[in-house]
Amino acid sequence: MVPCLGGSPTLFATPGYLRFLGALMAFAGVILCVVAYALWHLG
Repeated sequence: MVPCLGGSPTLFATPGYLRFLGALMAFAGVILCVVAYALWHLG
């Protein structure tokens, strides 16, 4: 497969990259919920 001249759309739209980004966002969301819960209980 020949990459197009502006290589950024194909580089950042690969399924592996999007899967990694989704897993990272899900992990960050879980961490954010845990921190918010801890801060809420600390008052």
